[in-house]
Amino acid sequence: MRRDLLTQMKNEWRENFWLVIELMIVLAAVWFFSIYLVEAWERHSIPRGFDAENVYVMKIRSINSASPQYVDYGDNARIKAGEAALQMLRRIRSNPHVESAAISTNSMPYQYSFYGCVAGLYPNDTTGLYLNRRFASPEIIDVLRIGSLNGFTPEEMKTLMRKGESLISTYPWYAEHYGEGAYKKFLGKPLYLDSDSIADATARVLINTVRRSEFEDDLFGGTIMLPIREEEILSGSSVNLSEIAVRVRPGEEMAFVNDFENDPQMRSSMNVYLARPVSLLKKRDIAHREDLINIRMRIGGAVFLLLLVFLGLFGTFWYRIRQRESETAIRLVAGANKGDVFRRLVSEGLILVTAAALLVAPLGVLYYFQGDTEDIMHALFCFIAGGLIALAAVLLVVTLGIAVPARRAMQVEPAIALKEE
Repeated sequence: MRRDLLTQMKNEWRENFWLVIELMIVLAAVWFFSIYLVEAWERHSIPRGFDAENVYVMKIRSINSASPQYVDYGDNARIKAGEAALQMLRRIRSNPHVESAAISTNSMPYQYSFYGCVAGLYPNDTTGLYLNRRFASPEIIDVLRIGSLNGFTPEEMKTLMRKGESLISTYPWYAEHYGEGAYKKFLGKPLYLDSDSIADATARVLINTVRRSEFEDDLFGGTIMLPIREEEILSGSSVNLSEIAVRVRPGEEMAFVNDFENDPQMRSSMNVYLARPVSLLKKRDIAHREDLINIRMRIGGAVFLLLLVFLGLFGTFWYRIRQRESETAIRLVAGANKGDVFRRLVSEGLILVTAAALLVAPLGVLYYFQGDTEDIMHALFCFIAGGLIALAAVLLVVTLGIAVPARRAMQVEPAIALKEE
């Protein structure tokens, strides 16, 4: 029966040729969509390096010098601003709804600012680790629930940060190019940032990268969490302070926000005030909006394309099967059962899809792997996974497009199908 089917398909090669071309175009399009979705899923599955649940962020603002509430502190303005920020931070920490609070700059995820640097072991070792600089007080470990990958407890991590040590993260790109664990050579040694002549960082704690977004790849580097210490704030030597991050006790988020609104000492001090608390989850939704729109559009496009394919194939195979009603009737009269005939019709469609896949795969390789591909194994995984998803989707659509008219055709009595023969 298989040989008979192949012979029949060979005799109908012109019609089958155009069907294969159509299926190749569909497979290529769905393959492209599938690769994009596989890459997005893979990026989303990378460890985030933090926990955004129950975290609120308040931006630190300064009163305009033209405001009647403004006080001119002259040369002590920076020191007074630091004192004010610390006063508000301590007031927030004393709130019963707050688990922990930290002062920070560029340390929050879901903001696309970038303060990158190359951390190296210069001058003896010129190898650099590309990192995103983040500044925060040691309590950021509790606020974002940052965990150590090399055995340090949260209390040990905070103690090291209070002594001036930093945290550095793993970096997938670095590991892929230099081997797993290669970044560990940076631990416990003086780090020169941006080829500076003076080593201004040391890190013994290894953490996961605090990512800017779940949908962003690792091309933007890892993380170095540099400490903000209270003595630096009070002396005016600290970096600009941009926000206070708070982890609120579960279920007490609104109670904290209400307390913040009703407590002037939480909201302002001297020439400094805090903006209204914003949930880190809300910031995530805003940051992900464009990514999610792109993903939904691509999924919608793939579904629409598959729907068109289904309708096209449904019509094509419906016509083909109607043309073969007499052939089907003859096979049934000759002793073939309905299952044999049904499998024959479905097998024809599967052979056409397989032929299209075998033809489109080499073209896909030439297109997808053109130029320089830094991570060949990652690209190969996405290519194969996307191809399997596309093949499964098209096979399902083709099978359904054949099965419905085939079952309807087999319900026609052989005598009726052969009445014009």
